[in-house]
Formats: sequence, structure tokens, C-alpha cells
Amino acid sequence: MKQKLQWLTMPIIIMAYVSAFVLIACSIYYGEYAALVTCLLYQKILVGLLGNQIAQHRYFSHRSFVTTKLRHYLLGFFSILTATSPITYASVHRHHHVHNDTDQDAHSPLKGFWYSALYWPFTELSNLKIKPATDLIRDPYLRWIHANVNVITTLIVLILFLIGPIYGLGYLAAIGFNYLDSTLVRSALVHIRLPGSYRTYNTDDSSWNNQWLQLYHWSEGLHNNHHAFPNKYNTATRWPEFDLAGLCVHYFFKSKND
Repeated sequence: MKQKLQWLTMPIIIMAYVSAFVLIACSIYYGEYAALVTCLLYQKILVGLLGNQIAQHRYFSHRSFVTTKLRHYLLGFFSILTATSPITYASVHRHHHVHNDTDQDAHSPLKGFWYSALYWPFTELSNLKIKPATDLIRDPYLRWIHANVNVITTLIVLILFLIGPIYGLGYLAAIGFNYLDSTLVRSALVHIRLPGSYRTYNTDDSSWNNQWLQLYHWSEGLHNNHHAFPNKYNTATRWPEFDLAGLCVHYFFKSKND
């Protein structure tokens, strides 16, 4: 079954960024930071850690661990919170590993820092001839998410706004913060040598580990390790490297029979 790959719709992207800006501005203006802190915690734990790093990246993109059917459905649900289909995410990310740091890479650093950090999701993905993740397309549950993720996101936003504007604003802002995390940190900064950067493995790309990004991002700062061993669910290979996502997979999501 042929599936059209699409990133976030433009209205959702714009609303997510505007909501993040409005939430920050209101928090500073009124001196009330509870909503902002709650939003950032939601983004870091539910959207970023569970939705992006564990579900979309390590499970759906790399199939780095086996889990139970119930947890499979749960990881699919977490992926919805990112407002991005796991089929689209996995297809683009696998394409990145095959064409890493080349002109065919979806967020190639060869096209400039701002392209890889912010602009690339606005481009037409079909121009890169990205091969859809056929193993995921065969899953009816993931096909349903793929076909309806934007509708589901819109319904969640509307329901939350009806409950209270701050909830809808916070949900959209979390998508915006995670979107910025995904593009700026996970696409761009881990392919640049920064203070605290080091390479453990001589991979054929510009991937770097970074001790400071590791602390900020909890799990995705060990990018050189990840490119050396893309199918490992834990990217920490030596002390004092730390991978929270890998530990969560080991203790909560990985099947005991794996």
C-alpha cells in the first residue's frame, strides 16, 4: 500500500511555534511560570522521551528492541503526542542513516546550519525519493495513525481549548518545543563540533557525542555512538555516558524474551 509521507501540516507548525512564544511571553509578563514549567516537563517526558526518543526513534525507526503487543500499541499512542506519524518519522530517519551528510540527507549539514536546524521540514519530502517504511505500513494500527495524526492532533487541541485555553495553548506549545528540539538539537547540533564534543568511533559522517547535550537531552546527545551502532537501544558505551531512554527501554518496554 502506497503511503504519502508528510511532516506536520503548516497550520500546526505555525500554531505550535506561536503558542510556545506566547506561553513564554505570558509567563515572563505575569511572573507566573507554573504553566510553562508544566509544559516543558510534559514535552521532555511524554513527548520527547517517550514519543520521540523511545517510540519513534528507537522502536519504530530502528527496531532496536522487541516489546509486547500491548506496549506496541502504547508506543504508537505516545508517538501521536508528537503530532507526527511514526511511518513518516521512521521513513525520513532511515533515509538519513543511508544518506547521512550527503545532498540526499533530509537535514544535510551541507545545505547550511539553518537548513538542518529549522528549515528542512518545510521542504517537500518527495523530492528526496525517500523510501517508505514498508514494515510499518503493513501494520493496520500504524497506517491508521499515519492517515489520521493531523485530525487527531486538531481534535485534542480543540478539546483542550474547550476545557481551558491554557491547556490547549500548553499542548500546542509542547509540540513547538519538541519540534525545535528535534530539528535544532537532534538534526543540527549533534553534527557540529561544539564545546564538550568528542568522537569515540570513526564513523563515515560528522556525528558527534556531546557531554552537555547529553545532559540537556537526557538521551540523544551521544550521536556518534548512535551512528556507530544504530540498532542498539542504549547509546551509552562507556562511563560516564548516560542514556535515560535506553534505561527506560530496558526496564519498562523491552520484552523479557528479547
